[in-house]
Amino acid sequence: MSMQQYSRLLSHLRQVVDDGVDETEPQSLSLIINGRRVVLTVMPDPENQESDVMCRVEAARLQDGERQDAYRRLLEANLLWRGTRGATLGLLGQDRVVLSMTWRLGSLDPVSLGRMLEGLVKDAVAWAAKLERLGAASLPKNASNSPASGGWNVGT
Repeated sequence: MSMQQYSRLLSHLRQVVDDGVDETEPQSLSLIINGRRVVLTVMPDPENQESDVMCRVEAARLQDGERQDAYRRLLEANLLWRGTRGATLGLLGQDRVVLSMTWRLGSLDPVSLGRMLEGLVKDAVAWAAKLERLGAASLPKNASNSPASGGWNVGT
């Protein structure tokens, strides 16, 4: 049941983006929103209960050198999610700051998924700006800190 719902959500995304959805991995989808790669992954419940959809977006790249202030800010933001509106900031590797959030698949429809993805990208833009002001980070390649700079594009 939940995979059917996920398939319907992907079908809707196909209608709102110019390019086709990469079907090589049906449980994962990569989009470009405002120049930022957004990865959606369905995580089936092993007990066949309702699945979750995890969304991850790269916010910034930490610069070489002293990163302690940036690490401290990320930890403070994650404390009871007070600086992330329910999302979690983390690192991929040593320098890629990502913002991720998980939703119950059954709670999503195309409109709510779109709003949540746009909100997550907006929050990633805000965190990139905060980390840039610290002098600790730069934008990911091809990303913009302007929330209205792009639009939706399917990527790989």
